[in-house]
Amino acid sequence: MATNVMDSQIPLSSSAVDIESEEGRSVNQEAVAKIREAWILKQLAARQSEFTKFSSINIQCATWNVNAKKLDFAGSPDPMGPWLFPDSDAGAGHPDIVAVGFQEIVDLNAVNVAVDSKAAQRSAVWQDQIHKTLNARTPYVLVAEVHLVGMLLCVFALDKHKASVSRVHTATVGVGVMGMMGNKGGVCVRMQIYDSTVCFVCSHLAAHRENVDGRNADFASIVAKTSFEIGKEA
Repeated sequence: MATNVMDSQIPLSSSAVDIESEEGRSVNQEAVAKIREAWILKQLAARQSEFTKFSSINIQCATWNVNAKKLDFAGSPDPMGPWLFPDSDAGAGHPDIVAVGFQEIVDLNAVNVAVDSKAAQRSAVWQDQIHKTLNARTPYVLVAEVHLVGMLLCVFALDKHKASVSRVHTATVGVGVMGMMGNKGGVCVRMQIYDSTVCFVCSHLAAHRENVDGRNADFASIVAKTSFEIGKEA
């Protein structure tokens, strides 16, 4: 969707200073720069079809609350395959991006919540098994992994897209005990693939079916607190 930037108001800083030109007219340099930028953006949008190619990618998302249990990887040659690839026998193609989120990879007791001592070890085990499951079908690369107490988010991309994935950033938000601990909250991955930006969030919200307001409040808090240190690179 294109925006008519010329019809919108151009915000100027309070410190903008008018400069007198040789003809004696006052010229606001900041306004001139912003008008020029808006005009360029409008021209680019009008001729977008001349230099832009659009194509579709398939993104597969999966989530699993494992209740602090360990999967018996030794009991099956492909323990996670039927979950991640339920349609593999139907001739379905491989997704371009796979995002897998977990909740409660560790027991949410006071020690784990306060110290977060086991999360890294458990995260590595799950991440490794997911990667093995994916690569048993076609080559994937890990884009990012981020964890917080019992939450884990792993994002993978097909190997052929590796060079086109950039500006990858992660963030964690705790909204649990005292509104800040990681027993509840979200873990996030932001990435750019080609020229499109995608953000994945794996959340663990307030418990109990009747506590809808609590979950809505957790969701709003995660959205409000999530930020990525991307600077001016994107």
